Amino acid sequence: MYSIPFVKLHIIDSTRYKKLSPVRYSIYAALFLLTFSVLPLPHIKYHVLTSHSLAYDIGVAHWIIYIIIILLIAVAIPLYFYSKNYPVLGSLLLETEQLTITDPNNDTTTYPLSEVEHLKISRGSTVHKSDNGMYAPETNNNWISFIFHQAEIKYEFAIENEEENNAFEAVVYKLRSMMEGFVYTSI
Repeated sequence: MYSIPFVKLHIIDSTRYKKLSPVRYSIYAALFLLTFSVLPLPHIKYHVLTSHSLAYDIGVAHWIIYIIIILLIAVAIPLYFYSKNYPVLGSLLLETEQLTITDPNNDTTTYPLSEVEHLKISRGSTVHKSDNGMYAPETNNNWISFIFHQAEIKYEFAIENEEENNAFEAVVYKLRSMMEGFVYTSI
């Protein structure tokens, strides 16, 4: 019996994760620098090896830096989990003959691939959803885009596990041999 390859994926929106990335990384850098500033560093002063922290050398009390570090950690942890918890906007069923989108209200839209132009799938990562139910940050930048009846359509999707990854790769492999002009990019 011949089976048609298909894969069902979640449509996600990682805008929040991308938008908050500079804030998160700035906090991480500040934490690193502040932690480094309270560590004792060897100095040679008047040909004598001494050990002072950078905070001591610039006249800042360690306890102030410790409080700032604790506050930054208290902000960084919830910010990380808030930003990486992507909203799921529906599902995407990709087959070799059609693409079906289901929104959260269970309304479906079907796009026959024979009527789709400029089908492009961009794979930004091979990292998958973790067992805790949250998408790994690296899953963003998986996109499917195409033109259907002069309308440009684009969806971001996540691959949750190895099984979905294998099914996704099987569909892409089949589409490459079937569709003229199909573009697939992957890191």
